[in-house]
Amino acid sequence: MTRSAYWGLILLLLGMLAVPAYAQDITDPKEYDAYKAIFDEKDQAKKGELAEKFLADFPKTTARIQAYTFALLGYAQGGVWAKALDIAEKQPTLAPAADDKLKLMVIQVGLGAAQQLKNVAKTQEYAEKSLTANPNDLNALLALSGILSSSLPTAEAPRQAQITRALEITNRALKQPMPQGVQPADWNPVQVQLNRTVCQLHLNQKKYEETITACQQALKLNSKDAGSYYLTGLALKYQVPPLQDSYRSAIDEYNANRTGDPALVAELKAKSDAMLAAAEAKLDEAIGAFAKAVAIGGINEARTELENLYKGKNNGSIDGLDALIAQKKAEL
Repeated sequence: MTRSAYWGLILLLLGMLAVPAYAQDITDPKEYDAYKAIFDEKDQAKKGELAEKFLADFPKTTARIQAYTFALLGYAQGGVWAKALDIAEKQPTLAPAADDKLKLMVIQVGLGAAQQLKNVAKTQEYAEKSLTANPNDLNALLALSGILSSSLPTAEAPRQAQITRALEITNRALKQPMPQGVQPADWNPVQVQLNRTVCQLHLNQKKYEETITACQQALKLNSKDAGSYYLTGLALKYQVPPLQDSYRSAIDEYNANRTGDPALVAELKAKSDAMLAAAEAKLDEAIGAFAKAVAIGGINEARTELENLYKGKNNGSIDGLDALIAQKKAEL
């Protein structure tokens, strides 16, 4: 289940960062021409290169902050991610007089660049820095939600602690408004991904009803989200064995008392029938959810889960399975 929705939004937001104003107080003609070349350059990657060279050639410039910002944003908006991250990392030496606004921009660029480079450690570092400055920073919340939810520890105590934090971060992201300048077509996939992440985290907690509720929220936004149907199927599947155990216990109780009082026998028979019906209904729900995931496509594991449950219900046969998938596809 890809997180490309997050990355696409982060690229959009990076593209909206403001460029600096023109420096007015450069008196050296050579320095002025070099700065003007930066300002006039339309190619963002080239602008970043020129600005970085300017900082090296004119270390005493009064336009250091402007040049640094051009280098930072030029590389970022030009997609030269390794250089963008490098410039962000060098802010204390290249722009030691940076104000809080520029420092926040450095964090945002560092975060976006680290994500594009798939540098998880730096992504988390910049996300944490951003949330320290602004607990509701959307880019940081999205990045941290993705990292925490996809890299759970194996030991139980730290695993549960990370799930709890990941849920808090993800739910906080869900509360954020759509950023100004972002279109609904770009925002909707992010909301789907966040709800699906909540779904996955609750599944890891074995909170199956909460899992299904979160996936339903994702499906309200995209009724053809295969991942949400798959996770729903798992949550339903894991509820079947306890229901089957309850049915077997009810049958044992019925058999132990079937020669007793007729009223009690009837009550126990009704109880066992209800348990069987509940187990079969839950199994059918799970099969239906996996069938929809298969019908949509993209989740290979869904087919395996579907066939296993379907065979278990139908004495090892998959006769009629393709027809069921077609039926569920028509329902989408």
